[in-house]
Amino acid sequence: MSTHLLKHPSMVEGQGFSVYFDEADDLELKFTGHDLKCVYDIFKKVKEPKTNSYVCNVMIVPSCNDKSDKEISVGGHYDGSIEEVDWLGKYYMPLCTSVVYLQTPETFKDGELFLKKYNCDKMYAQVKPKVGKYARFRGDMYHGVHKMYSDESTYRLSIVFEQYILPKTKNKFVVQDIFTESEYDETTGEMNYR
Repeated sequence: MSTHLLKHPSMVEGQGFSVYFDEADDLELKFTGHDLKCVYDIFKKVKEPKTNSYVCNVMIVPSCNDKSDKEISVGGHYDGSIEEVDWLGKYYMPLCTSVVYLQTPETFKDGELFLKKYNCDKMYAQVKPKVGKYARFRGDMYHGVHKMYSDESTYRLSIVFEQYILPKTKNKFVVQDIFTESEYDETTGEMNYR
């Protein structure tokens, strides 16, 4: 699966790609049509009940060697990729975030996923990446990834699902660059990229 995803046409070297989608009867067909059936198969296993809107990030975190002074990590953040607001103008946060590790270097140190409770500086937990490991945490947790050190050139590859409960969905299915900014146009039903 890692090889398939790393060679996928949507993959941006050293970054990954994202899939924005809503619950739909033809969801498996949509994933299959984009040559992402393997991602759909994982999604079915980690999907939380009552959730109806999702962001899937196929995410690459490169490793660096001890001599490198390059900062390679995912900085601390709250998930909120969907950018939908409620009637008070507050952004929806995911119910939960699910992470599945697909690939890591054979030998490495550090590279943990770190978690902190909402508005709290104290470390809540750290998850060491391991191929096949599944981690799930509340959607309002502050998190990021520490630098991973290895002499190997193998990427840390994971699939991250942000899982939301929205009052209504738009039946979207969009595969895009992981860092592309976009906005859904309700009139045309299209995603506009910035």
